[in-house]
Amino acid sequence: MTERRISRSNKPEEALHFLCEAVARDCGLNSVIVTQNSGLLVAGAGKERERHLLAAFTPLLSKTEDLPARLRMFEFLSNHIQNAQPEKFAMQSSNREIATYFVAVRGETFAERELGLHRVLSGIERIM
Repeated sequence: MTERRISRSNKPEEALHFLCEAVARDCGLNSVIVTQNSGLLVAGAGKERERHLLAAFTPLLSKTEDLPARLRMFEFLSNHIQNAQPEKFAMQSSNREIATYFVAVRGETFAERELGLHRVLSGIERIM
């Protein structure tokens, strides 16, 4: 039997990092991040600067319903991340016993983004 996972870890943050890398690779995503309310990066895959910017903005974007405010945040992101159009992102939160985790993915197609989100959220449930 072949092992489906290449990298394993007993440390939750490291396991999430391995998961993000695998999801980004398998789903063809530019970036995948997991963050908490603080906006600090918990785990991620993709370019370092993009990961940290997405981690900082994802909790804010998730909580902001005001469309002009959301567009201003995306305008800021687009000045620092190439092709940072709102339609290329997907994000969702996962409430766990110890914390609320926010997941954001950036990719070209809806299918890639949705599959990536689903896989990371399922992984958070399993790992955390």
